[in-house]
Amino acid sequence: MFKGTVRFNLDPTDSHTDLELWQALEAVELKVSMTNVKKVSLVGRVLTRFARRISTGYARFTESG
Repeated sequence: MFKGTVRFNLDPTDSHTDLELWQALEAVELKVSMTNVKKVSLVGRVLTRFARRISTGYARFTESG
């Protein structure tokens, strides 16, 4: 497993631009995979927020009942 962001793992010394990193990912046919990772990450954040709201709502409901 990797620790930190994908960008940090690709370029830990921050020597390359984002464009260079995207071009490198495209050259090894991983650009689409990284785009999908971003989408999955976004969905995960949305689901986490939704779950927190449900949990908070449930806690309020049980306290008032």
